[in-house]
Amino acid sequence: MAVIIEVTPTFLRNVRDVNFYLEMHFSISVAKKFQQKLDNRILSIKEFPFSGMTTLRTNIRMIIITKHNKLYYRVEQNTTVRILRLFDTRQNPEKNKFE
Repeated sequence: MAVIIEVTPTFLRNVRDVNFYLEMHFSISVAKKFQQKLDNRILSIKEFPFSGMTTLRTNIRMIIITKHNKLYYRVEQNTTVRILRLFDTRQNPEKNKFE
């Protein structure tokens, strides 16, 4: 089942911040590999929107991108996937409002 992918401004900001961090502390190559992995996961979600694990908030799903990054999304009316946030797991877990 293919669905429409919509992203929130928060998600875009999170991705920008992670890519900037990776470029500054590692390399552009590492940032590109991360972006490619993220893009592949989003394509997977587009094909299989219910593949992510459910969180404490039952309408929110989570998929692991890397050991340091989790992507949160919501399936809306079985036709749209709204990508909500990319969360860096090294942050204070209390900042994660989805778990």
